[in-house]
Amino acid sequence: MKLAHKIQQLIYGHTLSAIEVGTINGSDYITLLKLNKTKGAIELEEVVSYDMEHIEESDISNKHYKLIFNTDTVITKSIVSEKHHTEDLVSEAFPGVKLETIYYNCLSLEQNHIISICKKSAFDSTIAALNVRTSNIIEVFLGPQIIYILKQLSSGTTFHVPGCQISFGDTGELEIHKQISYSEQSYSFKDLELKNNQLLAFGGALSYEADSNFILKNYGLMEASMRNIYLNTTYSKIILYTGLFLVLIALLVNFLFYSYYFSETSKFSHSPVEKIYLSQKIKALSEINEKKAAFIANALSAKSYSSYYLNEIIKTKPVSIVLDQLSYQPIKGLVEEGEQIEYETNVSLISGQAHNAKSLSEWIRTLEELEFIDHIFIENLVRSENEQVLFKFKIKWNE
Repeated sequence: MKLAHKIQQLIYGHTLSAIEVGTINGSDYITLLKLNKTKGAIELEEVVSYDMEHIEESDISNKHYKLIFNTDTVITKSIVSEKHHTEDLVSEAFPGVKLETIYYNCLSLEQNHIISICKKSAFDSTIAALNVRTSNIIEVFLGPQIIYILKQLSSGTTFHVPGCQISFGDTGELEIHKQISYSEQSYSFKDLELKNNQLLAFGGALSYEADSNFILKNYGLMEASMRNIYLNTTYSKIILYTGLFLVLIALLVNFLFYSYYFSETSKFSHSPVEKIYLSQKIKALSEINEKKAAFIANALSAKSYSSYYLNEIIKTKPVSIVLDQLSYQPIKGLVEEGEQIEYETNVSLISGQAHNAKSLSEWIRTLEELEFIDHIFIENLVRSENEQVLFKFKIKWNE
């Protein structure tokens, strides 16, 4: 097994999860699908669909997910072209479209291409609705191109998904046909049987194991920002649990040493001087135990909310804002050799860039409404020629 695959299993575990958001007969739906990988085999753990308006009933708050976005706001076309650059292919398929206003995917098989586009505003509103329930989206696919993964598992070459029909030829041909009316169909994959409004979620879940780099995108930075939110939360938990485990081991070793020391010293008859020395040693060991116990109690205390606070701050961040730095208790000033390092307690430092000043102002107002934030200090604001805003500010937490 490759090292990268082992690291992925350590981070994401054995659950492969995907969310499919699409449109059937004018109504948006959401399909949640989870696969469980055990001993090389993949089994279906759960698959359930909801109307988008009932998203609050879905259980999508605790896992990581691949998102497949294929509502009627996504437009998909197939073209035959000798061009190689994705931007040129998008412009050829959709003449007159301003690339800076859309997100797009492109699946290319030789000279055959399937391209999906979506206005950024339509996609961002769906992400905002999902972020109310989960902040753990780690990858995004627009349109139906992820279905290509299923072609390798099925003897069929034609797939019907909500909104379109996709056909793959034996020599690389691609055909896509728009379908206005929806007809429910079933597909079999070894021991699994799925409906056609679950196929894209199935392909998204399988992309954990298969290479999905055949789909080219223009929203890699946004995707990386969403993935980092999940990874930062996961790493914080791993570090916390590892630290607590090591402290417990140290306490156990200290207890065994103390028991052995007391047992050995009790074998001797002690003179007054020896009794005083022994009493001092026992007192010193007791103080060490008390300090270690106090450390664990503080780590487990309900007041240790730094990871929670940082996660709550990240949840409020709009997708139009990209963070360069998010730190807790930053260092005061420059560190000189030989001097003690000092930290700003109960303070978070945040810097990054916003698409415009309006989105930054709205985010800051949202942060000021959080109960655990006492005050926000703006340290730096710079507006570039393209209206983007570089910012840096500190957040003072309530003690």
